[in-house]
Amino acid sequence: MKFNKHIRLLYFIGLIAIIFSCAKQVAVSGGPKDVTPPVMIEATPQNGSVNFDSKIVYIKFDEYIKLNNINQKLIISPPIDEAPVITIKGKGVKISLNPELLDEKTTYSLNFNDAIADNNENNALHSFVYAFSTGPQIDSLSFSGSVIDAFTRKPVDDVWVILHDVFADSAIKTYNPAYLTKVDKDGKFMIPFVRENNYRIYALRDNNFNFLFDLPDEGIAFLDSIYRPGVETISSSDTSGKITYRFKNYPANIELLIFAENKQAQFINSFNRYKPDYLEFTFNSTQYSEFDVVINDENAIIYSKENPDTVKIWLQNKEVIDNDSINVLVNYQDPVYPDTIRHDTLVFRKPENTLRDSLIEISINKIKEPHKKLNLVLSSPINEINSKFLKLEFLSDSVYLPTEFTLKADSTHPLKIEIDAEFLEKTEYRIIVDNEFVKNSFGLSNIKDTLEFSTTSSVEYGNLLINFPNSDKNYIVQLLKSDVVVAEINSTNGITDFQFIKPATYRIRAIEDNNGNLRWDTGVFDNHVQPEPVYYYPGEYEIRSNWNHEIDWNPINDLNK
Repeated sequence: MKFNKHIRLLYFIGLIAIIFSCAKQVAVSGGPKDVTPPVMIEATPQNGSVNFDSKIVYIKFDEYIKLNNINQKLIISPPIDEAPVITIKGKGVKISLNPELLDEKTTYSLNFNDAIADNNENNALHSFVYAFSTGPQIDSLSFSGSVIDAFTRKPVDDVWVILHDVFADSAIKTYNPAYLTKVDKDGKFMIPFVRENNYRIYALRDNNFNFLFDLPDEGIAFLDSIYRPGVETISSSDTSGKITYRFKNYPANIELLIFAENKQAQFINSFNRYKPDYLEFTFNSTQYSEFDVVINDENAIIYSKENPDTVKIWLQNKEVIDNDSINVLVNYQDPVYPDTIRHDTLVFRKPENTLRDSLIEISINKIKEPHKKLNLVLSSPINEINSKFLKLEFLSDSVYLPTEFTLKADSTHPLKIEIDAEFLEKTEYRIIVDNEFVKNSFGLSNIKDTLEFSTTSSVEYGNLLINFPNSDKNYIVQLLKSDVVVAEINSTNGITDFQFIKPATYRIRAIEDNNGNLRWDTGVFDNHVQPEPVYYYPGEYEIRSNWNHEIDWNPINDLNK
């Protein structure tokens, strides 16, 4: 894009003004302490020089200065193969560089960020930029926007934003950037002094400082669009008919969603024999795919929740239990590489604690909520329940009265027994268990005990109905308290119905489950797959007790506002 001399000058001044917007002088008021950052007096060659071919640049300030973490804070865009040498000379900065390494007709910018500060009080000069061009004009176009985490949608820091004028998918993996900058603490970025050309834009959390996406744990953001920067001329007139013009650079407000790919192959990262008859092993990450456990004990009780990370094994064969070592074969499909079946043999050695349990302990949750089951929790699996050795009683006028109930072993959990009864709300209960209420395969039993609990009332909770207009989409909807998921439901036909929610203020998150696997999936750069979209309801939502809440939410519209 070509401009006449005056417009080029205006553009350079405007860009410097934008970049220096944080570097304002502050007058000393009410005290001798110096709070004013250094002020540039002159630069040789001058800032904004064209046809640059100097080996030395000297920037003089109004006071003695120091450099703070210059190697970490200095951003040179486009990058130079051999980094300039930055030293302090007198009241200024000396920049030594090799002009033969500079590209022709290219504008370079050296952004010192806040690395320059006065020598006495360490008052930093924010966002100081020295720019020059090896051609006859300063390139004056720019890119600006923000980088946010693809899942939390919070701004990120310590991330590079990179422009490439090579459009191959491998560019971010093999080529040096055409231009680059770093986001600020709010995730915002601006790349100034860009030449008119076509570019692709990326964000990179660069763990090895080479500006390449070449490590599996590096964060990446990408857009398939190709951008050509430019300037929009906007005219306006006042009541007298006088026309004024202003110029606006584009693209602006680019949003990059950064994510880390899931490339970690599955493996078993720990296994322990805590007791002679109890083993446990843990996957490195949630095991979403199928797996099986082979052990020389056909009656062993193996427990894991759906999509587990931990697997628990209670041995039943006495000969196996008495062995100093036990081999367990685990066959599992890798969730990240589903074509791979892994086979691990775990060798469990003799435990430090060689004592086995002498009785079965029984516990219970002290609070029974209306929508939740009441479960007795055992210290080890059992194979016999004698219901006549248990009594369930409620407190009425200071007297405990018996109430009917039924018992059922939980088919999904070997350590739980469900008690079903007509529970009264806001009532004190107790459970009396006699000796030999439960037994395991080794004849161990419980001792007599009394367990107390109380019930809550349904009016202590609120309900929340969320209507989504785009009912064809699958959403995983979560209520968050201090970033912790306290409730989760999958939408059905555009409706999510939360029941029995404790009164509090929550954030609401909706994950667009595009592949229907009931979890959030990150992106895959090589396949041009973006992370599944995540939306947050604007602000926080208060759930009140004994209240039916209902909201209509269009996440996509809210995101585009």
